Amino acid sequence: MRLWGWISFVCVLFSFQAKAINAVPYYSVFYLPASDSGQTAEPYIEIYWQIDAKSLNYSITRDSVYLDKIATYITLEFNDKTIKEDKYLLETTPAADIRAAKLQNILDLHRYKVPIGTSKFTLHLIDLNDTTNKYTYTKEITVTTPTTPTFYSDLQLLDTSFASSATKNIFFKNNRIQFPLSSNFLDDYRSRLHYYVELYESQLVKQEDLPLVQYVYISKKNSDAPIYKLKSTDTIQPNQVTPILGKFDISMLPSGNYNLNIILTNSKSKRVATKTLFFQLLNTDPVKIASTSSDTSAANIFEEVEMLDLGNTFVSKYNYPQLKAILKMCLPISNVTERDNINSFIKNPDETYIRYFIYNFWKGRNPSDPKKAWEEHADKVRFVNKNFGSRIKPGYETDRGRIFLTYGEPDQRVVVTNESSAYPYEVWQYNAPGQQGAPGSFLFYQPPFMVGGYMLLHSTVRGEIRNTAWRQMLYSNGNSTKNLNSRAEQFFQDNNGR
Repeated sequence: MRLWGWISFVCVLFSFQAKAINAVPYYSVFYLPASDSGQTAEPYIEIYWQIDAKSLNYSITRDSVYLDKIATYITLEFNDKTIKEDKYLLETTPAADIRAAKLQNILDLHRYKVPIGTSKFTLHLIDLNDTTNKYTYTKEITVTTPTTPTFYSDLQLLDTSFASSATKNIFFKNNRIQFPLSSNFLDDYRSRLHYYVELYESQLVKQEDLPLVQYVYISKKNSDAPIYKLKSTDTIQPNQVTPILGKFDISMLPSGNYNLNIILTNSKSKRVATKTLFFQLLNTDPVKIASTSSDTSAANIFEEVEMLDLGNTFVSKYNYPQLKAILKMCLPISNVTERDNINSFIKNPDETYIRYFIYNFWKGRNPSDPKKAWEEHADKVRFVNKNFGSRIKPGYETDRGRIFLTYGEPDQRVVVTNESSAYPYEVWQYNAPGQQGAPGSFLFYQPPFMVGGYMLLHSTVRGEIRNTAWRQMLYSNGNSTKNLNSRAEQFFQDNNGR
């Protein structure tokens, strides 16, 4: 297995001197089928993490082998109450020499039942050979009730899967040993993408809607057409739980962003269930294939993603939490595809590709000096943090901060704090926001439940929120016409902002 090829790549790429345990957690949501009719399926998470053996401190035992022990603490909370706690020692495989010890694969996995809603998972690792060598990971995991009677689990990427009878192994599932990937990032070592998913309650499909046909394919955009003929089609036999295991040869795909899609259709070609997984690929030397008349556009649809040594670029100085914050700072000026990528990174972060994404994001805006483009935006972020931020939220995550970063400084800003019957509000006027060619306005207000901030209530700008009930929400009496001096009424009446 090349389980740690991509992590070794990270270490070489950035030449980081690890001062903490290097671990990469990931999770997938599965379901236990309902035991009785009328009940709903019960969700559970598989949460797993890889530990880079090179980030550990090994000691020599009396048996002259290299060994390390990692104290592992797991907490799962729901509604601020602990619903599961685990504490144990994870011991590495004894190795005859230090080189062998640092080449081993360390992967751990746990399964926990979780309620519908948002749970908080915390993982804390301590290297017992050096207790200053630690790792802490906290993740909010949101599980929703399936919206269709027949549905899929999360799509899970696998490192390796093989038939086995080792039922006591934590990686045993459906008569196989399955090692999941703790990342949605695939590197040069992986010419094949392996996946696993479960289909639930397909027996509920009506007899007249059979047979069920399943399509699995790789696309450039979410649920877009398959690329390079990377598609498989199967007929699915109705069952309460159907395990699905598959793979694709991805050696021809250039570096970039992709989606793995799975769709179940009935005899009328109507979609019964779908699931999509976003993933990133680093393939510096893709296999060249001959184009065909049916695939002439395939080689031209990939965006250029520059892969280079980032150690000497502006992104190298930022740590992981800072990178995640920078992603959110990019959202206000992102296009649709970039926003999809950023939201996927935030949900399932991968530090390597986040760095590439950020670098290429700003290089796309200033090819000759991406650092300058980022620093100019960072100056605006500092401004909105200072003027619109609060103790509980940075300025770039507020409504006013987002609008400022998206459209720039307003041509006119009216602040109203003492208008009769009105909550405090602001009106921002732009002559041509987003180059839409006509004036546009934004109405922000501070309702009683907001502390130290304003929220966007209404706008006349295309693509932004239009709220026909803004008067009822802005005025405690529900009507601005009783106040002849209403600045909001003047602005939005003049701009047809009803």
